Amino acid sequence: MVWYAEIVNREFLRFSVTLFIVILVSLSLALAYDRQVNSFISAVNLDAKDQLIASNQNTIDYYEKQNKSVQAELEARNKELDAKKTELDKTNSDLTAKIKELNSAKSQLSSTASELSKLRERPPLFVFKVDSNLTNVDQKKEDVKNLVTAAYDEIVSIYSKPYLLHSVTINFVNSFSNPNASAEIVIENGSDGLQLTIKIKDFDRNSFDDNNSIIHEIIHSFHGLAALETVADEEGITVAATDAVMSRLISQGKIPSFNPLYIRISSSDYASSSLTVPRDTTSFYTSSDTGKYYQLVGYGWYQLYKADPNFFKIFNEKMYASKRQGQDMTESLVRQNIVASVSGQISGKSVNDWLQTKAFVFR
Repeated sequence: MVWYAEIVNREFLRFSVTLFIVILVSLSLALAYDRQVNSFISAVNLDAKDQLIASNQNTIDYYEKQNKSVQAELEARNKELDAKKTELDKTNSDLTAKIKELNSAKSQLSSTASELSKLRERPPLFVFKVDSNLTNVDQKKEDVKNLVTAAYDEIVSIYSKPYLLHSVTINFVNSFSNPNASAEIVIENGSDGLQLTIKIKDFDRNSFDDNNSIIHEIIHSFHGLAALETVADEEGITVAATDAVMSRLISQGKIPSFNPLYIRISSSDYASSSLTVPRDTTSFYTSSDTGKYYQLVGYGWYQLYKADPNFFKIFNEKMYASKRQGQDMTESLVRQNIVASVSGQISGKSVNDWLQTKAFVFR
């Protein structure tokens, strides 16, 4: 039993030692594994940390880049806004200057219009000049002055006030530039304003031609720079108005009772005439038919006056208004203002049909 017990003890001891060694080895292995696991975990954690840091840095870099882009765009927009503001300030400054300039121009225009209105209120200043060897000139000057004085108010009453008139010179001359003329008018716009010179060779107060010539040229001077652009229209309205004025003066006993007056053509001769009036100056004044042209255009315009005694005044004021607005006194404007200035029938025709007759259809 003792032997058996010793054997058992020895075996137990051996088993215990072996077990201890196994446990010790196991513990060592476990500790080594634990250290390995901890080392792996540490490595994994370090790598994850590095990745997280790298990811965060990338995010930071991205947003910094975006922020720089936004800042750059904002700076560009601010510069653009500053440029626009500068441009707007300049525009406002220019606009203020233009408004001031416009107000000044309006004031000047108003002042000019006022001066023109005042100028139109006074009769023209008439002076005489003698460039001829005419005798008894002083008496002839007096006779012309008396005629102009008598005619002026009647011209205004029938024809309206002058467009613009500074001075009129009556010049006695030996000859005219057009040998067929009975009188001539020269219009000049110089530093002293508008100047008109009426040239005549002689004056006899009992002569129809002399009285007619003076009144005719004075009426031309009322248009001045607003003269109608076709010579046929300008001469037509002047011939007609001259007959109207002379008729008034005859009825008042201020000139001899001339009969007939200038327009001698009949309505049937007017309608049946084979002539076509030229619109250009040379053809009108130098033709062998010039006298007939005067009759045709004078008759046509006189019928407008007969249809409405206020026609000349209404028509001229419309033309003057157009001239002040910078418009040319063209044939088309003349026709337009004729239509706007007369109502009713002219020799049994509408105004538009009358404008298709001999006095108003040119070649």
